[in-house]
Amino acid sequence: MDLHFSDAIYANLQRADPSLWALERSVVVLPVLFLTEKAVNTAACRETEACVLMSDRVSPSSFEELRRCVKTRSCSLDKNRLGSHRYIDRKWLKGGAKPLPLRCLKFEGMEPYVILRRAPDTPLFDPLFYDYGGNKQTFVESLRYYSDQWFVLNNVFAIDSRHPKSAYRQQFDETYRHRAALNSFLIQLRSHELRHSQKEKMPICSRFFSLVFIKHKDDKHMLQYRFR
Repeated sequence: MDLHFSDAIYANLQRADPSLWALERSVVVLPVLFLTEKAVNTAACRETEACVLMSDRVSPSSFEELRRCVKTRSCSLDKNRLGSHRYIDRKWLKGGAKPLPLRCLKFEGMEPYVILRRAPDTPLFDPLFYDYGGNKQTFVESLRYYSDQWFVLNNVFAIDSRHPKSAYRQQFDETYRHRAALNSFLIQLRSHELRHSQKEKMPICSRFFSLVFIKHKDDKHMLQYRFR
């Protein structure tokens, strides 16, 4: 596991709004932030284990530490300046007790870490997709058909550890570079199957730019993407 969790994460999950866990098909996103090269220089630690241990030592564990880490640019809301793993904005850093409804995803292929209730029809990882071959992509795609009740936690977080590319990642990059990987075709095939077997799925916020807090007239908050 290459994640560093915030303090008392399990206890804080239990303190989250009880109605969240009462929903049979809730998809609960665990926000993940990222250490920058300023915090952990992978060229210096070199080996995966050493880099993960160093990441664990410097990772923030509280919201106060997290805000300081972001302010000093040792932590980032994005991974390598890409938005594919970003579900939160800076206002989220204030923290809060109530999870925030998520109405749409920024674009296709996003791979959030999620918490689900276990039920007979809960989607599972498909063993056909493994390593860097689209396992999370196909899983999240199935969740988009499974539920429209998505939420982002704002009383816990995790930090993604920095480390060099694993042997699995290097092997995948090599096969993809030579167009020897079948996973792209299989992912498209699975998406086609889901599209024709299901009616609705969580939408993509296509014309939106950044994730912001919006306050409704009923005094409730939600997450939404703002126009550029």
